[in-house]
Amino acid sequence: MSTQPVFTKEAVKLSKCDLREILVGEHHVLRRQLEELRENVGRLLAGKENAIAALLRTLEELQLLLSVHLDHEEDLLEPLLEKIDAWGPIRLERLHQEHAHQREWLSNLRNMLLSAVSVEELARRSYALLEALAADMAHEEKDLFSVLNDELIQLDAGDN
Repeated sequence: MSTQPVFTKEAVKLSKCDLREILVGEHHVLRRQLEELRENVGRLLAGKENAIAALLRTLEELQLLLSVHLDHEEDLLEPLLEKIDAWGPIRLERLHQEHAHQREWLSNLRNMLLSAVSVEELARRSYALLEALAADMAHEEKDLFSVLNDELIQLDAGDN
């Protein structure tokens, strides 16, 4: 997943289908990273050598990928959701709340790894994060991305 913005501040025409493909593609990358996290938590619980270092590395990678993805979702969906229908502003507010919660949860989990928290508690919270992120991506793909049909839209950062 590129850390570069998908579009610049100049107006860019993307179909809603293109937006959906971009975001679902990022979800696919995130799911692979979540699977790696699950595997590293399993190694930690099994007492494998270097499990904590591997888990920390995986969490750092997940934090970067998720941060970029959340920014992309907000950049791509905000202009659309603000105007799509009467529920748009509510969807947008929920999106922002979920993203803030995800950023905080991932940061807290990483901080726990660096502190003296028990292996069991770290595993429990890691698994909870995995489940929450997987459920959120499934919800977004089913409900939030449903507004992304093939109609052409124009994104313009300067459009008010």
